[in-house]
Amino acid sequence: MRVDYSHKNVDLSLLATYTEAFFKNKGYITEKLESENRITIIVKRNEVSGPICAVRIEGTSNNFTIDFIWEESVRKRIILGSLTTLFGGGILILRGLQLKEELEKLERDFWVYIQELIAAFEKR
Repeated sequence: MRVDYSHKNVDLSLLATYTEAFFKNKGYITEKLESENRITIIVKRNEVSGPICAVRIEGTSNNFTIDFIWEESVRKRIILGSLTTLFGGGILILRGLQLKEELEKLERDFWVYIQELIAAFEKR
């Protein structure tokens, strides 16, 4: 999901720091990549697993977008689980559905958090 914000005057570096803290407080591992006008936060379940999602903050402090992106490998795991049920892979579909539910809840919680955070930044 992608949300555009205009005329908010938010420090994007501070927003990224709070975004990282959101995921860390929920027990995830994060990695922050910064480039000109873009900050990407990669989210993993643990050190050895691959990324499950990423958050991209792009733009300037006055006009920016935030993207919550499910990693492609996660989408493939969900689809693979569905396909393997025909061949006795029921456990794969169960794990895929659990991961999907986890990510849907994480994304909902994330957007609530971001809305509250940006509202708090605006009051400063």
